[in-house]
Amino acid sequence: MHRPHSSLRLAAALAACALAAWAPAAAQLPEEFTNLQVLPKDISQRELIDTMRGFCAALDVRCSHCHVGEEGQPLSTFDFAADDKHDKRAARLMLKMTRAINEEYVAALEEKKEAPVEVRCATCHRGQEHPRLIQDVLAGALEMGGAEAVESTYRELRAEYYGRHTYDFGEVVLNNMAFDLARERPEDALALLALNAEFFPDSPAVEHLFGEIYAVQGEAEKAIRHLERSLALDPENPRARHVVEQLRNPAPKGEPGGSPAAADWPQWRGPERHGRSAETGLLAEWPEGGPRLAFRAAGLGAGFSSVAVVGERIYTLGDLEDGQYVLALSRADGSRLWKTRIGPVWDDGYGGPRSTPTLDGDRLYALGTEGDVVCLDAATGEPRWSRSLPREFGGVLMKAMGTTDWKFSESPLVDGDRVIVTPGAAGAVMVALDKTTGEELWRAQLPDLGKEGVPGAGYSSAVVSEGGGLRHYVQLVGKGAIGVEAASGRFLWGYNRVANEIANIPTPLVSGDHVFVSSGYGTGAALLKLRREGDGLAAEEVYFLAGETMQNHHGGLILDGDHVYTGSGHNKGFPMAVELASGAVAWGPVRNEGKSSAAISYADGRIYFRYQDGRMILVEATPEAYREHGTFEIPEVTKPSWSHPVIAGARLYLREQDNLFVYDVSATTAAAEAP
Repeated sequence: MHRPHSSLRLAAALAACALAAWAPAAAQLPEEFTNLQVLPKDISQRELIDTMRGFCAALDVRCSHCHVGEEGQPLSTFDFAADDKHDKRAARLMLKMTRAINEEYVAALEEKKEAPVEVRCATCHRGQEHPRLIQDVLAGALEMGGAEAVESTYRELRAEYYGRHTYDFGEVVLNNMAFDLARERPEDALALLALNAEFFPDSPAVEHLFGEIYAVQGEAEKAIRHLERSLALDPENPRARHVVEQLRNPAPKGEPGGSPAAADWPQWRGPERHGRSAETGLLAEWPEGGPRLAFRAAGLGAGFSSVAVVGERIYTLGDLEDGQYVLALSRADGSRLWKTRIGPVWDDGYGGPRSTPTLDGDRLYALGTEGDVVCLDAATGEPRWSRSLPREFGGVLMKAMGTTDWKFSESPLVDGDRVIVTPGAAGAVMVALDKTTGEELWRAQLPDLGKEGVPGAGYSSAVVSEGGGLRHYVQLVGKGAIGVEAASGRFLWGYNRVANEIANIPTPLVSGDHVFVSSGYGTGAALLKLRREGDGLAAEEVYFLAGETMQNHHGGLILDGDHVYTGSGHNKGFPMAVELASGAVAWGPVRNEGKSSAAISYADGRIYFRYQDGRMILVEATPEAYREHGTFEIPEVTKPSWSHPVIAGARLYLREQDNLFVYDVSATTAAAEAP
C-alpha cells in the first residue's frame, strides 16, 4: 500500500538509461571535421555539437537522418564526411538560409529590440509564433491541474502536432516528468508512465521506472513484472537485475527496511548522496554506553575514507605499509576478502585516503589521493581500467596560501553510463568517463567565476540535479559552486560567493530547483534558485548567511522536510537547524559534549553526529528544538575522527583509521535482548 511520506530512492544509474536528453558525445566525434561546406572549417567540437543539437531538436530527427550510420550504433561508427544522403544536402541549404537571414537581413533591421533577434531552425519548424518546449507547456499544466491536466494537454498536443516537428514527443519528456514526481507524488508519476507506455510499449526505461516506484510502494509482484520486462528489452541493466534479486530475496521479517535497497549504502553519503538512509525500525534512543557492538574489524590501514556497504561486502580505502589500497571486507564479520593497490602511501600529518568507493552493479570505482581513478571488479578487486586526473586532464587542487593542498578527496559519481570526476583544471574542471571502458566522453571548461576562492578542485563530491528542467551535475570547486550539463559537459552556471581560499569541502544539497551550499573558514552558506535562461540555466542567490550565522567546515549538510541540519562553526560542529526556504534559524548553534567538527548522517528521524574527538551523539531531526537521544564514545581514537557515519541494514558503521566499529542499531534486536 502506498505510504504518502515514504522517500523514493531512484538510482542515478536509472536516470541515464532514459531520462537524459540526447546530445552527441564529444568523445565519439572525430578530432577533425572534413567536408564542411557551410560551417567554418575551424569550428570547435562544442560549437558543432550545439549546432547539431539545435537542428535535431527542431526537426525531431537523429544523426542518421543526415549522416551515414546505423541508428543506435556509436557515433564513432558514422561517416560524417559522406555526402550520400539527400537529406544532408537539404540540411546544408537550410543552414545557409538561416545564416543569410541572420547576417544579411536581421542584422540590417533599423528597429532594434531589447533582446537580439535571431532566426533558428526552431523558428520555422516548431510552427509557433513563440516556440516553446513541450516540457514547459506540460510543466504549466502540472502546476495548474496535476497529472490529469498533463495527460489531457499531452494528448491534445500530440493529436494536433505529431509528425509536424512542432514538439518533441519522444519518450524522454514524460519519463523526466515522472522521475521528478516520483519522490513526492508517486501516483502522479505512475499515471504519466502509463500514458508514456501507451505510446512506447517497448521502452525498457519506462518499464524500469514503473518497477522502481512499485518496489518502494511495497508492491513486489508488480515491481518484479515491470523490471523483468525491462531486462528482457535491455539485458545490460545491472540496476534492474539488482533490485529484482533483492525483491526475490527480501530481508527476514522484522528487520528494518523501507525499500528493496534500504539495507545498502553504495557510495558517499548514501544512495542519493544526500546523507540519508531510508531505513526504519531503528533505535530512537541509545542506551547508556551506546548501541551494542556487533563486531570490530582491523587491518583497514590509515585514512579517513568512509565505507560503501552493498550486499555481502563492505568497501573502503586505506594506506597499508606498501601503498594505498581499495579494500573489500565481509559484511558478516569484517574479515578481508581482497585488496588492490592503487597508489603510494600518503602522509601529510593526517595520512591516508579521504575518498569513498562507489559501487555500481559488478564494478567498483575509487579515487586515490594522487588522482588515479580506478574501476575494479567488485567481487575480486581485479582492475578493469584506470585514468590519471593530473597526467591526463591537468588536474590540480585548490592551494591554501598558494602552496598547500590535501590531495584528491572526491568520491566518484556514477550516473548511467558514465563516471563523473573533478580534475579541477580550467580546461577540464569536470570530466565524464565511460564507466565500462574509462574512455573520455566530455570535459567541462570553467570560465572566470569571480574574485573569491582559488583555482582548482575542491574537496567536495558532485551530485545530480534536475533543477531548471535540465539534468546537470552540481559541484563545489576552488572558485565556488558550479553546474555542468550531464549530456554534453557544457558549463551552465557558477556561484562565487561561497568560495574560500583554503578548502571548499561540503557536498552541495539539491532540492528541486534549489541548491544549498556552504563552506567554512568564516565564509557562510547560501540558497540558490535555478531557472532556465535560453537553452541553459542561471543561478540566482535567494539568500546568503554570513559565517557568524552558519558555516559548515566539512561534516556535511542534511535536508529533512523543510529544514537543513548541520554542525556549524569553523572546526566546531555546533548542531543547528535552518529553514531551507528562508534561511531563518530554527534553533542553534548548540554547544554540546562533542569537540570540533562533526560528520553527520540521517536515519529514521534521527541525525547521527560524529565529532572529531570520537564522541557520537544522536539528535532528533525536528525544527522545534535541539533534542539529544543518547551518546557514546568511539574506542581508541588517536587521530581526528572524521570519517562519515554510515547506517545500513540496521547497523551503524564507524571507520576509525585502521579499525571499523559496527554497531547494532535495530530497535527490534534491542527489544528482544532486553532483560
